[in-house]
Amino acid sequence: MKTGEELRVWDVGGSKIMRGLWRSFYRNVDFVGAIYVANVQKSTPSAEKEAGEGDRKRKRPVDELAKDRKELSILLNEKELENVVWLVLFNVPSSLH
Repeated sequence: MKTGEELRVWDVGGSKIMRGLWRSFYRNVDFVGAIYVANVQKSTPSAEKEAGEGDRKRKRPVDELAKDRKELSILLNEKELENVVWLVLFNVPSSLH
C-alpha cells in the first residue's frame, strides 16, 4: 500500500437484518475487491429463525443457495459495485458430500 492509503476489512453478517445494512458499508468507498461467502449447510440457526418460529422445517442447502444467488445478484447490479472484482466462495461441510 502507498503512504496515505487505508485498508479496511469488514466481516458483515448475512442475516436478514444485516443485509439491509450492507449498502452503508460500501457507499462512497473506493475499493477493488469483495468476497462473498455462501454457507451451504443442512441447517443454520439463522435459517430456522428466518423460516419462522412456527415452521419447524429446516432449510435445505438448495434453499440457502437460492437465497445467496438472489442476494449476490442484487449486489452485482449495484451501480457503486460495477467495477468491483468479486471472489465467491462456497462453504460446504464435508457431511454434504
